[in-house]
Amino acid sequence: MTYYTPEYETKDTDILAAFRVTPQPGVPPEEAGAAVAAESSTGTWTTVWTDGLTSLDRYKGRCYNIEPVAGEENQYIAYVAYPLDLFEEGSITNMFTSIVGNVFGFKALRALRLEDLRIPISYIKTFQGPPHGIQVERDKLNKYGRPLFGCTIKPKLGLSAKNYGRAVYECLRGQAMGESLRRTVLARNNRRKYFTEKKEKETKITPRSQNFKRGRSVTSRSQR
Repeated sequence: MTYYTPEYETKDTDILAAFRVTPQPGVPPEEAGAAVAAESSTGTWTTVWTDGLTSLDRYKGRCYNIEPVAGEENQYIAYVAYPLDLFEEGSITNMFTSIVGNVFGFKALRALRLEDLRIPISYIKTFQGPPHGIQVERDKLNKYGRPLFGCTIKPKLGLSAKNYGRAVYECLRGQAMGESLRRTVLARNNRRKYFTEKKEKETKITPRSQNFKRGRSVTSRSQR
């Protein structure tokens, strides 16, 4: 069974991926493209008896086009089509586990990068979206008329409580805690709070008294 099928005509329901492929020396680009399609869909490294229990030709990924990358030696764009039935509805994790999973460790390839992805409307509609919208978030936070930011102090680990407070002062309005920090010995919650409030009193600047200004050195998690 071949996974390189240049005669294949893509369907509106196919998930289409464009991979930048650098084959190992001596490996033809068509073979490398087929290897990507196989490893990211129904292919296995050996023959197994369960292959006969399904229609692999129907569900396989297909490398339907190979193009050289202009100005780059031995680099190609491999276009791969995947039938929608391969993936769980409403699950980005399931889709990417196949498309960008084990294939990136495939020995036939010297380098591989996913460049682009086209997801059909029929698959997008299976995602339900967030349980509520921005208005509910604003109501819970009682914050209106300005953007909402999530901010992380860098480095996220390693700062003492005093230096953490100084970093918050430099940001002027962060006070968001990195998910990796929590209650580490280096900077307990109460100590970080103490030095942060100390800087607020010294400067009379608090997160509530200041509007967010563009161009500050903060790491934004979200902006609405």
